[in-house]
Amino acid sequence: MMISDEYAYSDLKSNEQSYKWCHRYCYGVLNGNIVANKWIKLAAERHFNDIERSKTEDFKYKFSPARAQHAIDFYKLTTHTKGALAGQPIQLQPWQIFIVSSIFGWITKDKDTETGKRLRRFKKAEVFVGRKNGKSTLASGIALYMMLLDGEQGAEIVTAAASKDQARIVFNDAAQMVRSGALSEIAQPYKYDIRCEDTNSIFKAVASEAKNLDGKNPHCAIIDELHSHKNSDVLDVISSGTGARKQPLIFIISTAGTILDGVAVDQWKYGEGILNNVFEDDHYFAALYSIDAGDDFSKSDVWIKANPCLGISVSYEYLENELKQALAINSAKANFLTKFMNIFVNSSTSWLDIGKVKACQHKLDLDDYKGKKCYIGLDLAQKIDLTDICLVFPNDIGGIDIFNRSFIPQGAINKATKHQQHLYRKFEQEGSLIVTNGEVTDFTIIEEFIIKFCQDFDVQHVCYDAHAAAQLAISLTKQNIPMLEVSQSMMSLSEPAKEFEKMIVAKELRHTGNGVFMWCCSNSYVYTDANENIKVQKENKNSSNKIDSVISCITALSAVVYEEPNEQFVYENKPMLILGS
Repeated sequence: MMISDEYAYSDLKSNEQSYKWCHRYCYGVLNGNIVANKWIKLAAERHFNDIERSKTEDFKYKFSPARAQHAIDFYKLTTHTKGALAGQPIQLQPWQIFIVSSIFGWITKDKDTETGKRLRRFKKAEVFVGRKNGKSTLASGIALYMMLLDGEQGAEIVTAAASKDQARIVFNDAAQMVRSGALSEIAQPYKYDIRCEDTNSIFKAVASEAKNLDGKNPHCAIIDELHSHKNSDVLDVISSGTGARKQPLIFIISTAGTILDGVAVDQWKYGEGILNNVFEDDHYFAALYSIDAGDDFSKSDVWIKANPCLGISVSYEYLENELKQALAINSAKANFLTKFMNIFVNSSTSWLDIGKVKACQHKLDLDDYKGKKCYIGLDLAQKIDLTDICLVFPNDIGGIDIFNRSFIPQGAINKATKHQQHLYRKFEQEGSLIVTNGEVTDFTIIEEFIIKFCQDFDVQHVCYDAHAAAQLAISLTKQNIPMLEVSQSMMSLSEPAKEFEKMIVAKELRHTGNGVFMWCCSNSYVYTDANENIKVQKENKNSSNKIDSVISCITALSAVVYEEPNEQFVYENKPMLILGS
């Protein structure tokens, strides 16, 4: 997009604590002077688009330089609490001024009829950024500003995290800021809270359990390291608790993590959706700092995308040392990617790079494949579990396009953990999961889907595991469905599993972004034997996480024959009566 040069502010000093840095930062991001990832570029575009929208009658909000500057100036009353800069006044970096100015500068055009005030636009804000980039300092200042200078009587400020110790990090920083500077004249820090008698306001660190948050009425809630939260309970309770406030703020500040089906990924994706204009939410601010999909994390020139304080609070030398460990020690790689590159990954021993899986997502419509050659893979549940059908279509780039259909009985959901119930409901709502009635898998529905697929597509084989689908196979064979038994042994599925991984790396596998498929990819691990055969499996046999969508695809791959010459699949010239026999 074309941005007016009025936002270049060429005379603006690098350390000047001015709201103008909000505009200049976005200007620099979009003209390439500031290295940034896709999401920060979209956030900058959103900022300037909204400035243009604010000139119209339909848009309810405007940017107030005075309100933004008021919040920035507050940081002059605070000091660093740790390290070499301890005791020195805090100077916000341009990216931090962008965040503070956005949260506090965007306000309603019209005054609230009850309070007579122009209220803040953003009620929720999420900032995902790499470790050691000043998250706690930023959050502590926002919390204290909301408590002391936001004009809210009886302001209740809470900081919550997955553990009480984590929650106290922001609280302790805030308490030290009060003790060591001018704020001590208006606020009193105690062991378990900070109080302001003039406004009857209080700031506390709270335990992470949702039950401990019932009854809270926060004006501001800091949710620290959301990636550690296994579910959305805390966020849900806090969100409902802010309902009585006119202009509350829930501020999420976090690095990435390894819980790929958790609330942090949900919030990240929601932020992506807003920045991509998939969702419209004028009350939600998102700044997602990470390296881009396809970036080589070992190259230092991309590190600043996840670490906007690189060279300031995060040194190149420090990251270089961390990288050496990540490249040499498997267990250190996931830590480097999550904490410093800000990418959500599974633990270091997981099989698939979820970033590469995401990079294979395309807009595909199953209706466009009518009459085309197709291979179907089945992974059938043992009556009370997830069942998956994978349709594999050889495509014109020498790879495959896949579509998954997943099923689960309502009885299985009822017996699942609360977290997985929430997950299954989300998958059902987005259309990735079909929930059937009853306590056990309804094989009649599975059979109907397969018959319909065979009518719509040129199905070569329906690949199945005889151990789980013998009766279904007999029934479908009687209806002239081309059933093919595929042994689930390591020897049989090792090569198609390797081919599955290779095609993801080479972007030769295209999928729709199906939520269940993505989840199963993140749950997949491999066991490797002495002959380098691999077996795809769950992290451990007791894990409730599923891999069915991956297994069904690999099962179908056992029978795929590429249509392109000289690009034939490993099994093309092998007997295909019973693969792996």
